[in-house]
Amino acid sequence: MNITLVNTRFRFISMLSLACLTSITHAINPVPGLWGGLLLGGTWEPSRSWSNITNTKTNTTTSVGLGYDILVDFAAQLSYRFCEKYRVEGEILYNKNAYTYFRINDVTFHNYAASTGGRMLGATITGAGFVNGYYDFYTNRSKIVPYIGGGVGYAYVYNVVKFFYNNVEYEKTRTVNTVYKPAVQGIIGTTLFADDYMSFGMDLRYTTTSKWNYAPAYATSSVSTNMQFIAFNVMFNGSFNA
Repeated sequence: MNITLVNTRFRFISMLSLACLTSITHAINPVPGLWGGLLLGGTWEPSRSWSNITNTKTNTTTSVGLGYDILVDFAAQLSYRFCEKYRVEGEILYNKNAYTYFRINDVTFHNYAASTGGRMLGATITGAGFVNGYYDFYTNRSKIVPYIGGGVGYAYVYNVVKFFYNNVEYEKTRTVNTVYKPAVQGIIGTTLFADDYMSFGMDLRYTTTSKWNYAPAYATSSVSTNMQFIAFNVMFNGSFNA
């Protein structure tokens, strides 16, 4: 056998193997430094109910129920990646969940678009800022990397509801409640790296604020409540070092 031909083939196979190994390594070696991204998701807030809200002027008690629709959240993120496994992030979030019904004792007002007669229109709108920390389970040079994370921050929560009979709004029924409260969130998700500089992902987040006391206009006693929602998100992130 021609020794020169064998050597040539061996060198070719060696170079090809090295090129493949380099390509695999490159494809899942995210660069450290600043990354930025956008997040979009669908959110769900659990229904609430409060009983025995007292009006001492009339010596009566009232029960209230509130249901939410699935709606949307979006966020902008700026993160710093220390290495493959650790990163921190600043996040600015907007979330909105519209009311599906508002129940007072035995009378239920449904969403404006889904009913006639007595109906209502309302929502809980949240704007928040978070500092999040993440741990990426980066192993075996895989492009798909699960992660967990958590964040602390501060939230502006705006609740508004108004009542209608068909298209006519009842006078003096519009109720607004605005608070600023500390907030936390827990995060679990998966990242798919396109290359060292770009990634796509999806995650599940639970976000909640501390509680506050709220007294309805018709009552003299307050109820304890907070904002909380669960969001399923998709996102895009890219490195500023690209």
